[in-house]
Amino acid sequence: MMLRTLAFSALTVAMVSPALAQMTPTRPTPTLSIGDKAPELKDVEWLRGEPISGWQEGQVYVLDFWATWCGPCIAAMPHVQKLHEEYEDKGVHFIGVSIWPRPNQTATAEWLATRGEQYTYRFAEDNDAGLNANAFMRASGQGGIPTVMIIDQSGKLAWIGHPMADMDESLAKIVAGEWDAEAYAKEKAEREARQRELMAKSRPIMERLQTAFYAEDWSGMAKAIDELLELDSEMFAQYSLHKYMALIKGDDTRGAAEWGNKVLTQLYPDNTQLLNWFAWAIVDPETELKPEQRDHRLAVRFAERANALAEGKDADVLDTLAMAHYSAGNRDKAIELQKKAVALATDPGMKEMFQSRLVRYESGESPE
Repeated sequence: MMLRTLAFSALTVAMVSPALAQMTPTRPTPTLSIGDKAPELKDVEWLRGEPISGWQEGQVYVLDFWATWCGPCIAAMPHVQKLHEEYEDKGVHFIGVSIWPRPNQTATAEWLATRGEQYTYRFAEDNDAGLNANAFMRASGQGGIPTVMIIDQSGKLAWIGHPMADMDESLAKIVAGEWDAEAYAKEKAEREARQRELMAKSRPIMERLQTAFYAEDWSGMAKAIDELLELDSEMFAQYSLHKYMALIKGDDTRGAAEWGNKVLTQLYPDNTQLLNWFAWAIVDPETELKPEQRDHRLAVRFAERANALAEGKDADVLDTLAMAHYSAGNRDKAIELQKKAVALATDPGMKEMFQSRLVRYESGESPE
């Protein structure tokens, strides 16, 4: 399942401000690295599954650090569950470790009972002092969740990353005993050094982008985004959507259509998540776009490509595609697709929302 954008202003503030914050060198020098003996989970409250007291030789452990307030964490859980089901009889133990609680968040135990019944791997919650967040996340220099850490058969830290980024291939190699931790550590260090360099170069561009946004200087915003994409088109791919929305806001409808087509056919034709974001940004009932600014045919094209890449198996993408078709006047197709989205949805809250949309489509009402 993939998260989608809602409103342009919320999207921009949410993506620009954290990017600036991440460039501030506030993280301590890592003391836990790939190849090091992994610390043990200590003083956690086990919420699901049998407790684990240590790393047993010959077994692999996949620690998924998350929180109930973290949307991307929850969006990645179906994928983690799928891997758990694939590897549970192969000596691989998945553990969801809840960290970094916030005052008004849903309690982890409550969330698991009401929204996480379908996740059958182990779950544990860090203590109030953040002992395990410090031992794993802070010690390895990680500042965001979801973050997965894989501990190999010898109890050493073998892999760190996002659950949706290369984890599948890495886990398969670790389980098969074919993992080259030294080569991975070198590649990871080089990649992170490159990212730091890019973030430093992008800081003044980000600041101009943020200034242009608050000044409603849509042309200036689009130009700043062009600079970011020239700097690194993959790292800043999500900003291509900002440019599209800025062009729309600046009444450059033709330019927006041309840019959207370029994103779809040339720049990011295989980026499922980005294509889904584009489609949803156009058809979202809560979008800031005016009715005459919504390019429904383009939204359908984006969503159809995203669905093809997802092989029709992602409920969130199907929901987007259904909304795009409904907004374009293709009611029967929307109903057909929405039924599939409802059937595939695993999160109870998401399934309920998808079902409510299906009812509206069937009745011919507005999806809002």
